[in-house]
Order: sequence, then structure tokens, then C-alpha cells
Amino acid sequence: MNLIQLEAFIRVADSGSFSQAARELFLTQPTVSSHISGLEKELNARLFVRTTKSVSLTDQGRILYRYAYKILELEKKILQEFSTVEEESDSLTIAASTIPSQYILPRVVPAFSVKYPQVQFSLLENDSEGVVKKILGDEAEIGITGTRLPGYPCHYQMLCRDRLVIITPDTGKFREWKEKSFSLEELMREPVIMREEGSGTRKEAENYLVSQGIPLSEIKVIASISNQETIKQSVRNGLGISIISSWAAREDVQEGRILEFSPREEMYRELYLVRRKGRNLPKSARAFWDFIRDFFQSKSV
Repeated sequence: MNLIQLEAFIRVADSGSFSQAARELFLTQPTVSSHISGLEKELNARLFVRTTKSVSLTDQGRILYRYAYKILELEKKILQEFSTVEEESDSLTIAASTIPSQYILPRVVPAFSVKYPQVQFSLLENDSEGVVKKILGDEAEIGITGTRLPGYPCHYQMLCRDRLVIITPDTGKFREWKEKSFSLEELMREPVIMREEGSGTRKEAENYLVSQGIPLSEIKVIASISNQETIKQSVRNGLGISIISSWAAREDVQEGRILEFSPREEMYRELYLVRRKGRNLPKSARAFWDFIRDFFQSKSV
């Protein structure tokens, strides 16, 4: 029995899904299943009741859950306790991509500061690729990105999901399209304003369009813009349509400045906490990592 097996067990129990646990741990589903099978074989116990629609704990599974949870909490406390003296700092630098920087951190940081008033923050905004580079360049302890970037020595943990929407000018043509059953293909024939290269929003939007059978070569990209407000202002003025976070679109949609379209198969991307692999976080950074993770597990945002 090892900590990786117990972590997989806890994730499956909490999510009720082997596939969801695999996504959260960045493992394949067969690997998670192997961890659970190994535990069941070693303990000579059936830990889960599996059906085609759900996964739930057995009585023996509930007993193990209590112990496994305590063990993992103890591991966390040990790592916190053995941070080196030079790591113990009351300053914390967080690098975040646009949406986390503008819509997540302003909610989380004030709540964290109530609990840890001694911690002083520096917040750096960049695109997802830039965030990872700041982590690897030791310019920030923690990052929040809108996508996972392969090939970098980083540890990712899923934080929450972000729904992407298509925004258009509030004109007669688009109001008529909104009232009828529109097609994604029809919308994407319009000039499109994209986020800049390196943006998590752009990467996930492009992945989604390809998955829906829309070749990127057929999309007329009229501009690439890094600033969300500039994108929304450009859409309002009729330059084109765009794909952005629903968090960024919400206020303008409610105020009637733009229209929002959600495809039949909705677009989602995952936002991630990120840190450098093989490096213990300072106490202030570890405290924030745990705090923001628990914040999103306990609240609907």
C-alpha cells in the first residue's frame, strides 16, 4: 500500500467516478483502476460497488476512507512542517492567466487574507504559457493556467471548470439567429477575434472547433488580441465575433451590450493550479494552494 494508491482511492470515492479521478490525477483510467485493484487485493476487501452508472463505497470502503483521509492529511502537515527556514516567507507571488487573474483571484485573495493576514501578495498576469515560464524561472511560486502545457516539468492540479461562449454584436442579424436554432458552422463563418497565441482560451477553443468538424484553416481570424476588454469592445463595435470565458462575458451580456451563444455541445475548459515539479512550496504558498483548492470544492463559482 502506498500514498499514490490512497490518493487514487480518495479521488474515486469523492468524485464517484474512475474517469473523473483519472482526470484530476492526470493518470489514465486503467492506471487508477490498477491502484484500486491493488488495494483491494492487499486488503482482501471489496472497496467499491460498481455499476454502469455509478461508483459507491462499500462498508469496508468507508472504513478505509476514514483512515486514508487522515493519512493524506498527515502527509500534507509533514510537508508543511519540514519546509526549510529559507523557504519560510510571508510573501507570495502568483502568476495567473487572464481569466483567473481577473475573475478568480479577486474573490479568493481577500478570503485568504482574512485567515493569513501576514502574507503579502504579488500578482503577475500573463497567458498560460507565460505563467508556466514564470514558474520555471522562479518568478512565481504558484500559477493558475487555462490549459495544461505538455513538455514542461510542472505539476498540475485541476481547480475548476470554465465555460466558454461565443459572443457577437447585439444586432438584428444576431438577435434573429439567437431566436432560431443556429448552427455552430454558420456562426463560425463570421470574422473571428481570437485570443493571442499561448492563451489557454484560444488553445481550448481551437481544440473544441476541431472536435466539432470545423477546420481551423476555414476560420477567418480578423484579429488576435490579448486583452479581454479590448476583445469585447471590438465585438460591440462590429469587428467580429469571439470565443471567451462566460465569466468575462457575463456583465456585458446582462447589460445588453453583446449577445452570448452556447453551442448545443457546450464548450468547457479546465483551470489548473501549477507549480514546479520536484520543489517543495514555501509555507505561504502551500497554505494558498490548499486554501484555493478547498475554496472551489466548497463553493459554486
